[in-house]
Amino acid sequence: GVNDILGVSKTHTKKKPYFHFCTQLTTTPDTIVTISDLPKEGDLVYDKVKTPIRLTEKISEGGEGCVYNTSKSGGAVAKIYFDKKLTIHKQSKIDALIASGLSIEGVCFPTEHLYNSKGVFIGYLMPKAEGEKLGTSVFRGEKGMKKFFGNWSRSDLVTLAVTILSTIKNIHDLGILIGDINGLNILVKSPTKVYFVDTDSFQINEYPCPVGTLDFTAPEIQGKDYKYFLRSVGNENFAIAVLLFKLLMFGESPYAQQGGSDIAHNISTGDFSFPFKGKVNNKMPKG
Repeated sequence: GVNDILGVSKTHTKKKPYFHFCTQLTTTPDTIVTISDLPKEGDLVYDKVKTPIRLTEKISEGGEGCVYNTSKSGGAVAKIYFDKKLTIHKQSKIDALIASGLSIEGVCFPTEHLYNSKGVFIGYLMPKAEGEKLGTSVFRGEKGMKKFFGNWSRSDLVTLAVTILSTIKNIHDLGILIGDINGLNILVKSPTKVYFVDTDSFQINEYPCPVGTLDFTAPEIQGKDYKYFLRSVGNENFAIAVLLFKLLMFGESPYAQQGGSDIAHNISTGDFSFPFKGKVNNKMPKG
């Protein structure tokens, strides 16, 4: 079980995680949280016992907020949300993850709440991810491989696939679904070292993963608004299969076509250009 995955004895684990796959969406409205006085590079933030932590240099900026290096020992980084990018659902997930105290190697789960000087929740600490995004390295084909992993062989790619699958299995074994599986949420340091980021969007208990990537979205949920339903293990397995295909085909989508429709349409209609056996549609992309 969980203790075996974490490689620790029962006496040393924190409270056992209580996550499970749900089919019923939460009835709690997903209200947007307004945050004033957002700290930035060089400012202080505070943990729950009011210990000051300085945000040192900004590492990255996304649609939801910024990630900063911090003065905290152990190399933890801080994710600080922009105003109106934090919601009640997201806050509930972060609370649950921090309360569970779980950790999986290579998964950047929230570890501590962070507050501004007024005591308002603004983000969290998490382990630092390293490496190159799958989507901008391996998935870029020959160009991306030469730039970042020029000495890799085919067997290194297979090892990477196994590493990624093992990490996903560890996440699933805790009753959590990733939801938005794609090449930008997985960073690759080596064939045996990967980091999963954007864990605050994972589907946890009755709280959905509110985002998704069309190319990885199963046919039965194409066209649905990700915020308003819970994904199933089957939906997730489709995304994993697409990820593996793209990994071993240097970024080519299994539903890419030459002169065909767009990928989302091909997924919806099951129009697949790479059959192992059976009917061929003669639309396989060149190369």
